[in-house]
Amino acid sequence: SKRVMSNTAQCCEYVVKKLQEKPEALAALGADGDQILRLLHSTRTQSINGFYMARSTLLQGAIIRGEHQPGRDDLTMDSVFHELGLVGHPRIHFRELCTVTFRADRQVLTSLLFNAAHNALVHGEEGGRVMVKATFTDGELHVSVHNQPGVNHTKLIATAWANGGDLVNLERSALEGMGCGTDQSTFQGLNEMRVFASAFRPAADMHLWAQEDGVLFELRLRIAAVTS
Repeated sequence: SKRVMSNTAQCCEYVVKKLQEKPEALAALGADGDQILRLLHSTRTQSINGFYMARSTLLQGAIIRGEHQPGRDDLTMDSVFHELGLVGHPRIHFRELCTVTFRADRQVLTSLLFNAAHNALVHGEEGGRVMVKATFTDGELHVSVHNQPGVNHTKLIATAWANGGDLVNLERSALEGMGCGTDQSTFQGLNEMRVFASAFRPAADMHLWAQEDGVLFELRLRIAAVTS
């Protein structure tokens, strides 16, 4: 099923690209053209989400059981965000995007960032802008994802601020008690994200700050830049 979802996403992306490269082909579709593009984008997004949800569940179990072998893949943040379907997303705005090629575990990094971006898009303000930033300085990758206030935000701030403002530090019972971890939550998969952050060597520094203007996800990861 993972392969089917992956192939579906790639097929949709290919068709959209070809239609955008050939305006005459899109024009030939007439009034249906815009609707077809929306359906292709929607199908691609749903396929990507389904693929990462399935893979994340399997990956989390492998890490917990000690079966995951950390990867050392050559990556760029542009390639990571393309893989996650975020580049070109109408609600995603990149404030800054480093161009360095670095070496890290692709599966763990993409799974962690998928959760962060998915939460921001789904549980932030409906239709609101999501700001993404990725920088690399002195061997440290810093990625942030900021969404505007969503469901339960007032209660989220009150609970988080009573515990230093960082949702990562909260116990699962505290989050579930205020609705977190459910479909109405600002955040889902927090335990999964903790597992992924701990799988890096050295472990990543991850935070989830509840702020007045929204929620800020931050990831700091010590990585090696790839030199030519």
